[in-house]
Amino acid sequence: WLRGSDEHAVKDEVNTIRARIELEAKNKTVFSASEWKKPGVYRPFLISILMMLFLQISGMNLMIFYCNPIFFFSKAGIPEDIGSVIVGVVLLVSCFAAIFF
Repeated sequence: WLRGSDEHAVKDEVNTIRARIELEAKNKTVFSASEWKKPGVYRPFLISILMMLFLQISGMNLMIFYCNPIFFFSKAGIPEDIGSVIVGVVLLVSCFAAIFF
């Protein structure tokens, strides 16, 4: 999705990367601001920034940190320690689901 799935385009990109590495080794070029205009640079960067932003504004860190008191004061009917374990297992399963699906 970020760069396309065409095999020829992938080979071209690999050759371009190899040529740039050789050129940079010779010229010692640095990353310039004009590089940000390329979709292969700004798309992955934008996606990672948005993922971090959504993680912070979703309150997930807060919920994980205060998991025991939340279960204690909510009178959920299960011990807060078991509730924390359940939350951890659900997070682990959701991480694997996000990786494979």
